Amino acid sequence: TIDWFSEWPSEALKSVASQFLLDIEMPDQKTKDAIIDMCMSIHESIRLLAVDFKHEQQREYYVTPTSYLELITTYKTLLDEKRTAVKLRETRYRSGLQQIFEAEEQVGVMKIELIELQPVLKATALETEEMLKVIDVETIAANEKKAVVQKEEAIASVSAKAAKEIKDECEGDEV
Repeated sequence: TIDWFSEWPSEALKSVASQFLLDIEMPDQKTKDAIIDMCMSIHESIRLLAVDFKHEQQREYYVTPTSYLELITTYKTLLDEKRTAVKLRETRYRSGLQQIFEAEEQVGVMKIELIELQPVLKATALETEEMLKVIDVETIAANEKKAVVQKEEAIASVSAKAAKEIKDECEGDEV
């Protein structure tokens, strides 16, 4: 029989991992070598665990070269997803920092404007107080005049009523 699930030697595992991970950017070769060693170690550990699994469960679990390739492909996919997520967070972080710096700058400008406007605000407040005092005085004078006018209106109303009565009496006598 042909053993389709023969083990790859460590050098073959290393060579395959090196080829599959060529296109991945790493900060340095030392990191890339550590990842290759990690892939080999995981594959060999799984192979040993498969033997233990067979003894304990009386079931075969095959660790094949395809399993190794899937491990590497899964690592690449996961690495890409995590890098994308980190770049997104970094972009949001930088954007947030930029907005904070812009807001801080605007607050600084507003503080300067407020300091510059303090004398104007004080002068305006004094003018407003003076104007309110004048308005109060004028309101009192207007109320006094209103009272006089109302009295005169009442007198005029009485006089008009009396004149109307005389007129009506005179017109009644003529007929």
